[in-house]
Amino acid sequence: MGLLNLAKTVGHQRMEAAARRANRFGITSYQGLRRILDKGPESEPLDGDPAKAVSEHPNIRGRRYYTPADSARSAS
Repeated sequence: MGLLNLAKTVGHQRMEAAARRANRFGITSYQGLRRILDKGPESEPLDGDPAKAVSEHPNIRGRRYYTPADSARSAS
């Protein structure tokens, strides 16, 4: 009932876009969906993998940086 009432207040188009975004990021709660609608990112494009977008940033070192060289060789 909460989701139906929320859809009535924000409109079905915004609700559908927010639900797609929530599904993409694994958000399954009413509060999470409400947060998306409150902040308004539902209209931003969902291109690419969300985890990949963060890891490609030049300030992010990534998993290889924190893996000791010895354990990386033994895992091969």
